[in-house]
This record gives sequence, C-alpha cells and structure tokens, in this order.
Amino acid sequence: MTGATALEHTPAIQGRLGEFVRIPGRALQATDEFFKGVSYISVGSQLAMEQAGKEGGDMTANFERIIGEISDPSTISKKYGNIQKRAKSAAETLTFTVPLTPGLASFNRFLEKTKFGKYQVPFVRTPVNIVKQAIKYMPIPPTKKFHPLAEVRDDLAGKNGESARAIQHGRFIVGTG
Repeated sequence: MTGATALEHTPAIQGRLGEFVRIPGRALQATDEFFKGVSYISVGSQLAMEQAGKEGGDMTANFERIIGEISDPSTISKKYGNIQKRAKSAAETLTFTVPLTPGLASFNRFLEKTKFGKYQVPFVRTPVNIVKQAIKYMPIPPTKKFHPLAEVRDDLAGKNGESARAIQHGRFIVGTG
C-alpha cells in the first residue's frame, strides 16, 4: 500500500479470510485519502486565490498558473511550496491524520511492542488528534498568553496573520455552543 496513511504490517491472517477481514481497514484508508484529497484541493484553491489577488494583474490567469504549480502534492513548488504545505497540513487536520509529535510517536512504538498495548490500545494518532481539535475549540482559556497548543497561542497572538487570529476567535465562539 502507498499513500499518506499507508500502514506497515504483516498480515496476521493469510489468504482470502485475511483479505476479507482487512476490508474495513482498507475502506477507512480509502475514505481518509479521498477526504484528504478533497480538503487539499479546497484549501489549496482558497490559498491560491488569495495569492493570485496579492500578485495583481489578471487574477484568473494568476490563479490558474498557481493551481497548475501546486496541483501535484508529491512535488513541492519552488515559488508556492508554502501554499502546498498549508493545504497538506489542513487536509491532515481535517481527517485527524496529523503525524504524532516525537514524544507521542515513541510512546506509540512502545505500546506496539507490548501485547497489552498492541491489542488494548491499538489506536493513538486519531484519538490524540481528535482531542487536539477539541482543545482548539475550547474557549477556556481564551487568552493570548496561555493555551495548551502552541499553534493556538500563535494564532491568538496574531503571529500567523490576522486571518488565523480571526479564525481562532471564531473557533472559540463555535466551541461555546
């Protein structure tokens, strides 16, 4: 298997029965890849439109040129690589497939080596990412100085731009339900 969510494993169940048992996992991977693609195109198009407006001149021609350069996520555009990175990051965030931080990745590897961890705690990345997303929407504490996620602190401080700051304030408002 290939792709951003490809799992490395040795099939525990061989043959047709094993193929049948793995259908739900493969379906989940295909769904993740599909929605990552949709999210990448959506966010990439939004960022390309913003960039096209900044460049001046014929906005439609600028947009089409930028989209042409960023359309293949496997190659990084020299001029618009930042757009590709932001679109990929957004796609991973929206599908809860952001790679684990080094500390959590080593904890996950430890769990995989133990029988308890392998069978009792089989999933770490997705639940961690769901909790991170929930924290992003929590209005407590909505200050610029403290928040458990550095990204949220930077957004609130305006380090990632006024647009990111406004989006984070919107998350807090939506999170209060």
